[in-house]
Amino acid sequence: MSWINSSISISDVNNLPSVFDEIKNQVALSLRAMSVEIWNSFSNIDVSIDLINKANNITGLKSETRDNLQDAKKQLTELKTKIDLANLVRQRASTPTQTRPVSRPATTTKSKDDNSGCLWLVGIAVVIGLIVWANSNKSSSNDYPTATESYTAPATTSDNSYSNDNSTPSTTNEYTPPAESQYKGNQLKDGASPLTGCFGKGIYSGNATLTIKNGGNSDAIICLYSISDDRTIRNEYVQKNSSFTMSNIAQGEYKIRVFYGNDWNPELENSCGTKGNFETDVNFSEFDGTEYFEDSDRGFTNATITLYTVAGGNASSSSIDQSQFFRK
Repeated sequence: MSWINSSISISDVNNLPSVFDEIKNQVALSLRAMSVEIWNSFSNIDVSIDLINKANNITGLKSETRDNLQDAKKQLTELKTKIDLANLVRQRASTPTQTRPVSRPATTTKSKDDNSGCLWLVGIAVVIGLIVWANSNKSSSNDYPTATESYTAPATTSDNSYSNDNSTPSTTNEYTPPAESQYKGNQLKDGASPLTGCFGKGIYSGNATLTIKNGGNSDAIICLYSISDDRTIRNEYVQKNSSFTMSNIAQGEYKIRVFYGNDWNPELENSCGTKGNFETDVNFSEFDGTEYFEDSDRGFTNATITLYTVAGGNASSSSIDQSQFFRK
């Protein structure tokens, strides 16, 4: 589908004067329709996204057109994420060696792709031709239509013929999403330790406690990283919109790290090489500074943290990469 980048010139579209803004909107919506067709016919997510990006680069679009394109971009981005995750799950389930995603036979795809590309290219060529013609006459004539006049570009119909319907191209086409994961919505119980295979058995030898209030939109795995032991000594699961108290914490100085996500998949490999990972909304963070837990004759610490912004709170956190989180 290299003709997409070589044949569609957004700069020519943007060079049109404002009186031709309706043409720009028609071109943008036509590119969106092409994006839907390419995904539904060929499952080429990268080309579909590229077409939406081209449409978004057109200036002078109506707000409803811009919203339409943003919605399409959001759908495609979510689809690409699901496809990547589905491919990863299939790879992990089938063989320990890395495999490439299965693709359609090259001969069939090329033939169908070229035919569809030519048909769409004819429609785009008509619009681009109007654009080039308008620009070539801009310098020799001052008789542009007045602001009250309007020009309606021909709208493509489903049989690739043209009609003079004044309505904008239909935007009812939708992207067909991939099959939903069987683990969508899956959660572990509060207090579960799903990363013991990564960090080893937890240490339960003190009286201090840590209460975690998770009022966010994602489940979380809270990890205590011991400064003195130089390792993660506890990992415990807390569901979103719930609270859990981690008990039997030994005296010492700790870093608190959090692994966020949704849709827990017990078969999906994580970064330390064991089974168990979130499929969506994955994020890693670390509370700034360290937390000292006391457990002595004077008493023991009962600390509380919240995993969402609290007015007047003094705790803050920063994002970290997964290699730092899974460092043993």
